[in-house]
Amino acid sequence: TEFQFDYGTSAPGNASDQSGFGTKVISSDHTGGNAGGLKGDFHRVSTKLPAWQSLAPGATVDLAFNYYLPVSTPSNWTVTIDGTTYALAGDLARGTAVVDPGTQSPTPTPTDTQSPTPGPSPTDGTGQCAAPAWDAAASYGGGTTVSHHGHTWKSKWWTKGEEPGTTGEWGVWQDLGAC
Repeated sequence: TEFQFDYGTSAPGNASDQSGFGTKVISSDHTGGNAGGLKGDFHRVSTKLPAWQSLAPGATVDLAFNYYLPVSTPSNWTVTIDGTTYALAGDLARGTAVVDPGTQSPTPTPTDTQSPTPGPSPTDGTGQCAAPAWDAAASYGGGTTVSHHGHTWKSKWWTKGEEPGTTGEWGVWQDLGAC
């Protein structure tokens, strides 16, 4: 089993480990100093599961990884198992839930049997918004519309606690205009 990932050439291309996994940089888009700018974007790193180390489905393995600052978050992960290479659909950040492709929302563990009651919808002076007001404590599935600061917003995927208008163009909320 081999894991590979990229990290930025703004950091030195000398990643390694102290755990016997044989972590090494296998290719580098840029070598040498950075005077005159960087000539490439990424270092590609490989780390292989040693024969003495098992990794059952759903299990974890600890690895003492060495890198030197400044280093960006590793990206473009792949894993090769029995000769087949798989890409990760996305990195799973802490506090997030796995969602199966084709579903709109994960199935969270219920913590409260009462649904939040939306407050009054904001207005921009031209009338009342038709969509319910956004609630930071509520979960919203993909395609849900809410009102916030006089605009109507549509969620692109499941979300909770991400305020409409703060996540940018590529964020979870699409601005549908003033209401």
